[in-house]
Amino acid sequence: MDASLAGQRLLLHLETSLFWHNLWTDCGRPHQGLVADIMRKTRARYHRAMRYVKKNKDDIVNKRIAEALSENRSRDFWGEIKRIRQKTAASGSSVDGFSNSSGIADLFADKFHELYTNVDYDKDELLDICNDLNVSLHDVDSNPVLSVTPTDVLCAIRSLNLGSLMVTPDLALIILLMLATN
Repeated sequence: MDASLAGQRLLLHLETSLFWHNLWTDCGRPHQGLVADIMRKTRARYHRAMRYVKKNKDDIVNKRIAEALSENRSRDFWGEIKRIRQKTAASGSSVDGFSNSSGIADLFADKFHELYTNVDYDKDELLDICNDLNVSLHDVDSNPVLSVTPTDVLCAIRSLNLGSLMVTPDLALIILLMLATN
């Protein structure tokens, strides 16, 4: 049997079997009668076609390779070779000396934290910001109304590194509103 024909027949049997199975279900799943008999026969044909494809898998693949070579379809040929050689990679039993899942997970978390939270900053500038925040917090205690102006927000947005900023729709709306008020 032709390689593509086997696949087409399998799909045809699958579709027919599913059709009759759904019809049988809609009829209340009768144990006997015409619909039950046809459902069983189409299911058996599908399973027979599936067994054929599984049993002759190597022959089907070899025929597809031969067809690709005979028709000079080099792209199909190399695609088939890639599919044949493709194997699932086995997982390693240890990662950087850790062999249990919690150790590997902790190692991954540490590497992720180190990689994605490592941002350059000036320690003195950070201390100044912390001091300013502490002073502002003390001011809040003495003055219950603390206002942030659109200019303050725009100034803060302009100081951000926009290359590393993930602009969400909410943030974009805030930026547009701030720009519109100025």
